Parts: sequence; C-alpha cells; structure tokens
Amino acid sequence: MRLALLVSLAFSLAAAALTPAEMTAVEQFVSSTGQVGGENGPTNEEIAHDLAAALGLHNSARLLYKHSPDAPAGYAEMYDTLLFIYTGSFTTQPQKKALKPVIQYFEHNLLH
Repeated sequence: MRLALLVSLAFSLAAAALTPAEMTAVEQFVSSTGQVGGENGPTNEEIAHDLAAALGLHNSARLLYKHSPDAPAGYAEMYDTLLFIYTGSFTTQPQKKALKPVIQYFEHNLLH
C-alpha cells in the first residue's frame, strides 16, 4: 500500500516537486513548531494535519487530530513521503532546504 501511494505521488510530483502553495505550507509548519506546547499554541497533531492536507496526503491527514491515538501512523506515513520528496531528483535545492527542518522535526519530535 505504501509503495503504491509513493508511486502515485511520484507521478503527480514529477512535473514539479512542490507548488508555491505547498512551499508556503512547509514554511508555515516550520514557523508553527515554535508555538507547539504554548498556552494557546497548536498541537503537533494540528500542525502535521495542516501540512498533510496542504500536501494532499489525505490518508495521513485523517489520522491526525488533537490527541489522536493514530497519530504515530500518520506521522510515519508523512515522514516517508517527505523523505521521498526530499530525495527526489525533481526537488530543487531551495525546496530541499525548506524541507530539511520539517524532516528533522519529525525525526526529533514526532517519530518515537
């Protein structure tokens, strides 16, 4: 199932890795990470859900909601896809630079 999802994603991203709207979502994710856990800040699930929805990762997005018991599975699926995009030959250097802190955030805070 994961392979089929990644292959389908590869074909859809072959023309351009990330659209300007998707890049904006990546940048918003990075800026939101500093607010997680604050008094009125978003949760990890909420910021990951917003990113998943913006990137069209609907299966991951449906698993990510506040206090979701399925969040680890959603994070793992997103992480795999983000790595796929990051390592793809179609991804530009500025896109890789923007994705790197997202991947690192997943590695250090979301994947357990």
